[in-house]
Amino acid sequence: MSSPDKIRSLLKEHTYLTESDIDKIISLSSKIQSMADEGNKDVFIDCPCKDPHEAVVVAEANCKDTIYELSMIGYIIRDDDEPAVFRTFRLGTETQNVRAVSYVTTNGNVLVQNVTPIKNAKKTIGSLIVENRLEKTLDADGQISRANSPIVDKTNIFPQSINLDLISECIDDALVIIGGGGSVVFRNSEACKLYEDFGFIRDIIGCQYEQISLHGTIMVNQANKFHSQELSMGGKYYRVKQYYFHDEEEFILVIIKNITQIKQTEETLVSKSTAIQEAHHRIKNNLQMIHSLLDMQRRRLTSGEGKSALEDGMNRILSISATHEILLKTGGDTVSLINVINKIRHNFLTFIEDSLYNIIITVSGDDFEVDTDISASISLVINELLQNSFKYAFVGRKNGKIDIHVKEVSVYSKITVSDNGNGFIFNAKRDASSLGFQIVQNIVKNKLKGRMDVKSDENGTMVTFDFKTLKHSE
Repeated sequence: MSSPDKIRSLLKEHTYLTESDIDKIISLSSKIQSMADEGNKDVFIDCPCKDPHEAVVVAEANCKDTIYELSMIGYIIRDDDEPAVFRTFRLGTETQNVRAVSYVTTNGNVLVQNVTPIKNAKKTIGSLIVENRLEKTLDADGQISRANSPIVDKTNIFPQSINLDLISECIDDALVIIGGGGSVVFRNSEACKLYEDFGFIRDIIGCQYEQISLHGTIMVNQANKFHSQELSMGGKYYRVKQYYFHDEEEFILVIIKNITQIKQTEETLVSKSTAIQEAHHRIKNNLQMIHSLLDMQRRRLTSGEGKSALEDGMNRILSISATHEILLKTGGDTVSLINVINKIRHNFLTFIEDSLYNIIITVSGDDFEVDTDISASISLVINELLQNSFKYAFVGRKNGKIDIHVKEVSVYSKITVSDNGNGFIFNAKRDASSLGFQIVQNIVKNKLKGRMDVKSDENGTMVTFDFKTLKHSE
């Protein structure tokens, strides 16, 4: 069990919770061990982090048959790891019988979670999680137990489903129909697959829709017959459309479309556009510098012919600057991450060898294989961080040191780039406006699916970012 001081420290570091919220979490944490003992199930408390796609484990209570070998206190959980937890955060309602994947500390066991929101003044401040191994929910034949699920003949509830079965299988979207009593009376195979992918272990037929909704409350009625919204969950994007129908009975149709590929294409275009913009910006600056040097030389000349020749050259440089384009190429093989970083180090030292600075760059840590997409993204991030240190960290000094350290961790690995420069006061709003910072943030978040942390003081600056390296199967 985590101590009150440990819980308070974690919550202050990772969340926006108030003192009143923290006190409530601490109070509840003192009761979860008895819950674990009585139910012989592992119990946890997770709280939402500053990043809405992350949560931190602040309290745990293990039962006598626990499968956890190590403490989970302080672990950062992502929304695609424990979808039930983030559904509860998002909607503020209970989420029952949803799978979650646990990694190293449980030897890859698949778990079933029942999650209850923890609220303070109507605000969801955390989630109370009761876990069980999936195998304990299986019946004698090895099938998922449905003891708590109603056995429903959907043709009796919704006779039209006989025809709908044929029609609904012709579309690629998940289709759910809700009857007047609020229960699910029909779902097609795509809806079954969606809920199975999300982690639900039981058929949603007959369930109250508000208990299994992925998007929140129903927004349509007789006065407002259509509603559309987009949401992100588990690293995927969806468009949800709701339709209201009333003939002899009232029905609501919910169509859920996976738009992840569309969103990823948009993000790729934004990322490439940002990279091209930065490349154009830097080349343009370099060309403008050459333009200025030629202009200085032009003013020193007395020969009209020489001035004219330089002016022609200056105009050609400006023309090149206005029409420059960048082509990006990627490969498909895995590469050694340390070898890639050492290559970046060599190229960068060659680039600055004529400068006034004497910069030492070291590379250390774990070496492992990554695919070329991850390698290309990491290369861009490290290059940006090296350039930033070179430009700003050692002003007024001749010597400096930059360390690049790689740490391979289960699921999310980390890279730290630190220097012993002058340091600065980091301001997220101010520094986020710089193009270099935008590129790093964009790549870490959208390409590497990680997060970045910046720390700086009089002893130097340290930037740490992580990236997902483990693809698990459930």
